[in-house]
Formats: sequence, C-alpha cells, structure tokens
Amino acid sequence: MIERRLRELPDSLQGKKPHLPHFLSEIYLDGIRGLDNLRIMFDYPVSVIAGGNATGKSTVLFAAACAYKVPGAGTKDFVPSTLFPYYNPKLGDRQDILRRITDEESGKIIVRPPYRDVIQNALYGRSSEVLKLLCEDEIAEGILKGVFDLLLSRERIKWESVQIGRDTGASEFPMHARALAKFGQLQNTIFILDGDQQDQEIAQKIQAAGPGINIPILFLPGSSAPENWVWDKLRQISAADAAQLGTDPGVLSNLMGQLDATYAPVSESPETPKTKLRTLSEHLSREAPEVCRILARLETERKESDIQPFVEELEQTLLQWRE
Repeated sequence: MIERRLRELPDSLQGKKPHLPHFLSEIYLDGIRGLDNLRIMFDYPVSVIAGGNATGKSTVLFAAACAYKVPGAGTKDFVPSTLFPYYNPKLGDRQDILRRITDEESGKIIVRPPYRDVIQNALYGRSSEVLKLLCEDEIAEGILKGVFDLLLSRERIKWESVQIGRDTGASEFPMHARALAKFGQLQNTIFILDGDQQDQEIAQKIQAAGPGINIPILFLPGSSAPENWVWDKLRQISAADAAQLGTDPGVLSNLMGQLDATYAPVSESPETPKTKLRTLSEHLSREAPEVCRILARLETERKESDIQPFVEELEQTLLQWRE
C-alpha cells in the first residue's frame, strides 16, 4: 500500500505546480566552497540531494535558501553574507583552501575533504578562545577526556573551553598543521599523537608547518597504540577501580584471557587490539571510549602511574594557553 501511494504522489502533486509561483527551478554556483560553474536543476515535485560528507549538499541548500523571503525571519537571516560569511568573490572562500592543499612531494594540487570538528571550526573562525586538541581516534579521545576530567576541575576551567577533534590519521597531521597555519590558528591547537609515533618523523613535519611557532605536540602514554596501553592497565586493575567499571578483577581477567585466546591467530593485525577492547567493553555494557575515559581518570589520580608525564605536560600546556 505504501509503495502504491508513493507512486501516486507525484501525479497528485503535479496539478498543484501552477499554483506554486515560488517553486525554485534551478540555482547556479560559481567560485564558492570549491564549486565552479555548477547548475543544479530541481525537478518538480520532488528533488533529492544526495552525496557523501563535504560534497556540497549544505552549500546547495544554503544557496536555495537565499532565493526566498522567509516569513518571520530577519532581513539578514537568509542572505549570502550570512549563510556564506567567509566568501569573497575575488579571493574564494576558506573551504577552497581547506579542500585544496599542495602535495609536498609531487607539487600538484590535490583535493582533500574538509577536516572534522577542531580543524573545520578553527578555520571557520568559530570559538577562537577555545583550546583545540587533535587526536587520532575515539580511543585517544577517551583517554584525553579522562585526563581532562581531573585537570579541568583542578584548574577551574570549563569543558566548553576545550574542544577535541579526531578520526584523522597521524600521517595527515602535518597537512592539518599547514592549513591551520594559514589562518593563525596554531597557537590554540595541541596535537596529540599515539605513543607509537614517538620515533617517527610526524612531529618534525608538524613543527615545520609553523616556523618560529612552538607547536604543542604531546604523546599518549605507552610505546604502542593507546588501546594496548589501556589493555595492560586493565590487567593490573584493583578491585576498587574495577568497581568503577561495574565488574571485579577476577571476572575482568577471565574475559580478557578468553579474548586473548580468541584473537591469538590474528594478533599481528593492527586492528586486533581495538577489536578486543571494543568486545570487552560490550561485555561490560559500555562503549570503548567510555572504558578508556574511566581508566585514564583513575590512572591520572595515581601519582605513580606512567601517565603522569603526559598529564604534567598537558597541564603545563593548558596553563600556558590560559595565560
């Protein structure tokens, strides 16, 4: 029945078109947010705008909104200068610079997707007084949040003053740093690398993006991926700390032993530690980032923990930023 009604819907709406004088038939975009000479036709009665992240769906909708006078809206609510505040017909806009970065090795212009959270917000001028941190994934973010749970309370800094961005590989950090440097945002940004990046050249490449600027680059505890560090700490957890996770050391140890045995054949895969941690978290009725956050908070409270050098460096950077 639903399928039949959907087939009949276009026919029923077709007769209403003459009574819709404000129907938008097309828009044309040129030199805005990386879109050039693009004409978009809207078929009556229904048009679908589909595409992956950062392909321009919102740009099309914003442009369409500029064609209408919305009842009750202010005179500057739906106009180009409001919806596209950083667009300059002569210079292009920041999205162009975000998405087109020169590849250092080949010298060619390559297209990159806009960066999530901290990168995009920094380059669009949002929350300029916010301390921005960029880490690699949700595990690193969980550890960061656990440390900040104590640091921010200790220093009386609100959570709103800190923004964490993630889901970007360490190999892309230097490119992000170059993009941030173009708009003077490096001084409010901290790059958080996994412990296994300490012997790599990523930190040097990040620092090279801002000559003369001391870019804060910190390494998470441990000498391997952060999920390995979390796994090792869970093995040593006390009864009181295990209770914070809703379990006890004996149950936790048995679960971890079973998972170690199950995943032993693929132990060399870089994804195995993450998979084990996520599976363990499911058994604890929690998400993996939440487990990491709780554990990092507990370790931050322990003065003898190997997380303390990272905590001290992060706290020093936090205080320098506040001053």
